[in-house]
Amino acid sequence: MTFIGNLLGSAYTYYSKKKKIDALFQAKLLLVVILNVSLLFLLLLANEFLGLKIFKFLFENKWLVITFYIIIFIGLFKYYSKEKVALYVESFELKSKKEQSVWGIITILSAILPPLLFFIVLRIRHPM
Repeated sequence: MTFIGNLLGSAYTYYSKKKKIDALFQAKLLLVVILNVSLLFLLLLANEFLGLKIFKFLFENKWLVITFYIIIFIGLFKYYSKEKVALYVESFELKSKKEQSVWGIITILSAILPPLLFFIVLRIRHPM
């Protein structure tokens, strides 16, 4: 099973235990957020260490960037259909409880680490 599949399975399993929450939508949304923040972190690294002016380009072409993110958002939501997510969840539920817990921690860290590293790199490269 892929890394993304495990993230989806973990998130879906967590959100399915909550009442009044659409677990499928929340799991897909978490995946979109993780991928977008990770992409932003990689762009920051390219900007800082390769000397590219990526953020200047992104700021000047904000409508292009917004359109790109909307296309990615819609594409991921269409690609991870109910059936595909159900396969990932079924495969995830076959794992042991210990392995499921580890993937839960990895899912949380995948959502927290990229923004944290983003601000750490920014602070190191541009101290106040």
